[in-house]
Amino acid sequence: MDCIELGPGPWDTRDTVWLGHFNVHHPMWDKNRNALLFMWTNLDKAQHLIDTTAEFDLQMTLPKGLPILRAVSLGNYTRRDNIFISSSLCLAVVRCNTVPEDRPARKAHIPIVTIINAAPEVQTEAPRTNYRVADWDKVRLEMALRLE
Repeated sequence: MDCIELGPGPWDTRDTVWLGHFNVHHPMWDKNRNALLFMWTNLDKAQHLIDTTAEFDLQMTLPKGLPILRAVSLGNYTRRDNIFISSSLCLAVVRCNTVPEDRPARKAHIPIVTIINAAPEVQTEAPRTNYRVADWDKVRLEMALRLE
């Protein structure tokens, strides 16, 4: 897993999506049958990812146990890829799932499809008066009548 140091700054992480090949194993996302992958070194790396996602208020979107990669050495499926989405976007996730039937031939990775309803919010503002096009003679006359 590669980390990028953001450094100091006004980082807005409200609407964030992290996806990638994190290359770490943990019982939180791998199937229990892959327990032999839960070595201390893997769990330490995974803990770094878990701590960072918690710091940025990210939630794991891809459900636990979905097959992602067929391990050549073990012959079974493991979970190295993952998707994390900020809490503010969790309710906008329409679908997050794997598509095993679309796996390319001779490829180990299974495609992941994530659909997020990210339609922009429409703000309607009340129309403002355009004072530049006003007929000021009529305005003055109307004001004079109303003030009397």
